[in-house]
Amino acid sequence: MIYTQGTISTVSGSAIVRGTGTQFKSNLNGVAPAQLILIQSTSGNLLHMIQAVNSDTELVLADTVKTTLNNVKYQIQTTVPNSISDGVRHMCAINSNVIQFLQNMDKWMTQNDTVDVTLPNGQTVSLQSIRALQAAMLDKNKNGADIPNKNEFVKNLGLQGTAELAKNAVSANGGNYNSNFGFKRLETLPVEQNSVALVSKYNGRTTNSQVAFTSYSWYGNSIETGIVRGGGVDTLGYGVDINSKRRLLIDDVGISLHVNSDWGAIRVFRPNGIHWRIEGAPDNSHVLLNFIERDTNNRSVQTLLKGNGTRG
Repeated sequence: MIYTQGTISTVSGSAIVRGTGTQFKSNLNGVAPAQLILIQSTSGNLLHMIQAVNSDTELVLADTVKTTLNNVKYQIQTTVPNSISDGVRHMCAINSNVIQFLQNMDKWMTQNDTVDVTLPNGQTVSLQSIRALQAAMLDKNKNGADIPNKNEFVKNLGLQGTAELAKNAVSANGGNYNSNFGFKRLETLPVEQNSVALVSKYNGRTTNSQVAFTSYSWYGNSIETGIVRGGGVDTLGYGVDINSKRRLLIDDVGISLHVNSDWGAIRVFRPNGIHWRIEGAPDNSHVLLNFIERDTNNRSVQTLLKGNGTRG
C-alpha cells in the first residue's frame, strides 16, 4: 500500500521531513520506520528510508536530504498488498476506527450543546449533540405553541405586516371599535336594491355638485344629501338631489326649492292630519300664492293676486 496524503518540505543537509496536511502517526495509514519514501523533485526523485515517525507532521530519515524542497508530493510504501503485515495493519486500523466511532457516538449522545468529533481521516468537525437537537426541536403536536419568540418567528417569515393587518382588521361579524376609520366610500350591502353609501368625491368635481354626501338608492331611484361645492374651496350650502336633480338647497341666504310642477307648495301637517300649505300658481296665472287649509277637502283658501304695492 502507498500513502500520499498532503505535501512535505525538506531542508538541504537535514534528516527532518515536515508535512502539511499529513497524518504520519495514524495507525490507519501505517507509516512506520524502515519504510521507503520517494520524494518528488524537479531535478529527479529522491529515495530515502524512514528512521522514525515523530508526529503526524514530522518524519526522521535515515540519512540527510541533499535538496531543499517546499510542499512537494511524495509516496511512502507502507506494506506489501495482501501480505501478513498488511492484513494486521488493516485489522488494527479497523479496530481503532471502531473504538473512535464509539467514542464519538458517546460524546454526541451524552454531552450538551456542541461536541467535536474526529473523523478517521483526522478531520475534526463540530456537531450539535442529540440533547441540543432535542432541546431545539419543536413539538409538532403543539402546533407552534412552543415557539420561544413568536414575534421574531413571524418577522423572519416576512409576515409581520400581514400579522399587523390581521390584528387590526375589522371583523366580518361586527363589533365595537374605538378607533377612527378613513374611507373614500363606505357602502352597505343591500338586502333589496336599497344600498346606503357615505361618499367623499375625488378632486375635479364641478361647481354646484355634491362633494361629500350620503347616497341612498331604491331600485332605479337615488337621493343624495350633502355639501355642494362652490367655485373653489367654498360651499354653496347643503343640497338634496333626487334622481340627479337638485330639489333643495340650504345656504346662508335661505332655502331654495326646485319642483317638477308649476304648482309648487310647502306643506305643514298637524298631529290630527289636517295640514296647511302655501301653494304657488303657474306662471301664466293671475294668482301669485294660495294659502290653503285642508283635510280631505279644502277647508279654507286665501288667494294672493299678482301685482305691485302694499296693503295696510
